Amino acid sequence: MAIRKLKQDGRTFYEVCWFVKGERQRKYYKNPSRAAAKWRAVRKAKGNGLAEFDALPDDDKVLLFQAWQRAVKGEYDLLAACMAYEREEEPAKPIQFAEAQKVFLAAKKAKGLRPESLKSYRSTYNQFGAKFDNVNLDGIKTEQVSDWLDDQHYSAIRFNRALADLGILRRWCKAQGYSVGRHDPFKKIEPRLIDQADVSILTVEQAADYLAKAVEAPECAAVTVLVLLCGLRVSEALQTRPQDIDLDDGIVTVRGQASKLRARRICTLQPLAIHWLRLALDKGGLLPLSQSVYDKARRASLPAIPANSLRHSFCSYHLAHFKNIGQTAEEAGNSPEMLAKHYKELVRPKAAARFWNIGQPLSCAD
Repeated sequence: MAIRKLKQDGRTFYEVCWFVKGERQRKYYKNPSRAAAKWRAVRKAKGNGLAEFDALPDDDKVLLFQAWQRAVKGEYDLLAACMAYEREEEPAKPIQFAEAQKVFLAAKKAKGLRPESLKSYRSTYNQFGAKFDNVNLDGIKTEQVSDWLDDQHYSAIRFNRALADLGILRRWCKAQGYSVGRHDPFKKIEPRLIDQADVSILTVEQAADYLAKAVEAPECAAVTVLVLLCGLRVSEALQTRPQDIDLDDGIVTVRGQASKLRARRICTLQPLAIHWLRLALDKGGLLPLSQSVYDKARRASLPAIPANSLRHSFCSYHLAHFKNIGQTAEEAGNSPEMLAKHYKELVRPKAAARFWNIGQPLSCAD
């Protein structure tokens, strides 16, 4: 491939020469600048195959264009499809959302996923499925998902949870060989910023009142203290055994099989937590418990409070009082980044000091 300067009959002209599939191609120019421009274009086309494309018969060009149109319409990569065909791979199987969530949940249950996590997934998928059960995964569009999310009027926390749940399902189905489309409709949607108002915490007075009532209900007593004053998740507290609690050494062991992250951790009990936990156990606080028994007793015996407000309160008051984000994260089984994002500066230090000195309920003052 080159430019040659030629002279003929006293005239000067420039030849651009290149090869396509072994055949010489030539172009002639009187102007050296135009010859140089053609040479650069040929070099560029040579690198990306456009020169070879230009040399194809028109019928082949039409077939390639039609294949490209189908790839665009089906939202898949034409080159990847060709490579899969060459490897004789099975084409991706289409699957409707209803079937996708069914096989996903069955697989996760078989692998021992916690019932609470399965319940969370199922809640999201049932709501999404009300509109998309009969739609193939590879046919779900970003605009449709965005409209559906807006219609749910979710809080920022619930919005992000639903978006994550749907993305997890899609990625799992893709790994199983199902057709999910070229573009991820869930990934294109921005998670919402979580306002402090979305993280519900109890006031010191509400926490004191709730504890006083909780210790009088055996099915709620120990679980409430473990969540509000020790930072355990409700699911972790419900699976805590009496032998996991050491009031003399001031620790609670969260076993791996009970932890959300399947990792064992040891939580340090503050003096206030030891006091209330001893009181709860002395009054017959039951452990371990099923979720259904706890929920029934909680609804019957305790005032209604926002979901997760007990644990949110622990994280907020612990961080504000002890001012050690690493320690609070370790106690709660969370990351420091998560705590800094959601719990930092939610309560004032004076309120935190009062929280960690909540007294005994009047009925137990003697």
